[in-house]
Amino acid sequence: LIEGSFEKERKAVVSTQSTGTSWRTPNKHVLSDACWALSYITDGSNDRIQRVITCGVVSRLVELLGHNEVLVVTPALRAIGNIVTGNDDQTQVVISEGALQHFNKLLWHKKNNIQKEAAWTLSNITAGNKNQIQSVIDAKLLPYIIDVLSRGDYKTQKEAVWAVTNLTSGGTPEQILQLVELSVLAPLSNMLSVQDVRTVTVALDGIYNILSAAAKVSEEVRNKSCSSFGGMQRIGYRGKTPATRKTNEFIPNLPDNRGVLRRR
Repeated sequence: LIEGSFEKERKAVVSTQSTGTSWRTPNKHVLSDACWALSYITDGSNDRIQRVITCGVVSRLVELLGHNEVLVVTPALRAIGNIVTGNDDQTQVVISEGALQHFNKLLWHKKNNIQKEAAWTLSNITAGNKNQIQSVIDAKLLPYIIDVLSRGDYKTQKEAVWAVTNLTSGGTPEQILQLVELSVLAPLSNMLSVQDVRTVTVALDGIYNILSAAAKVSEEVRNKSCSSFGGMQRIGYRGKTPATRKTNEFIPNLPDNRGVLRRR
């Protein structure tokens, strides 16, 4: 039953791919249902993700990220987001198909939920290897990520924190310091005021990683980075609240590059 359903939905997604009328789809509701079906299949093990990749539908899903109907964009983005929760090779397929070119518009979409899903997807790409992180940088997406970290709704901001911290965990010092040049520390440190301990912890990890990378370059760069967001006093102030006393206890012992986490 699963095999038959999967093949049916796969054919629905790719049916217009060779007609030359990709944007004049036969029915937006059919496309939406097909994308949702693929999103359900990819919401699982890497083996399930690989089945979708092997069927050759990723390029069409990437195209549909640019569709003008939220009805289609939402499940297409979810399916792409699920695929990049897989391993680096699976994530690379999405990048190689040109998905990143759509994410500036997705991060500034009028629908908050699409912004959130886009930030979540990017957080799993920045959890990849250094070349994949560089792909995000080359796509000029860092300013958009920092913008939603600063001004997005709370759920989007939480995903943007992960996107930034994953980059700081797996990136080179040069890649990490590009965040500093774009003034990431102020909005990142603002997330220390939220009441979700997990988000505060992730934000602290990101700040620590950024300052560690700056210190590897020079003490001057580290001091400049500290001053750009109010210095360590700002972190110390957050230590007054019960929500962060627990997390502050381990700050002095954080190792470099604590590791990244792909999240389904």
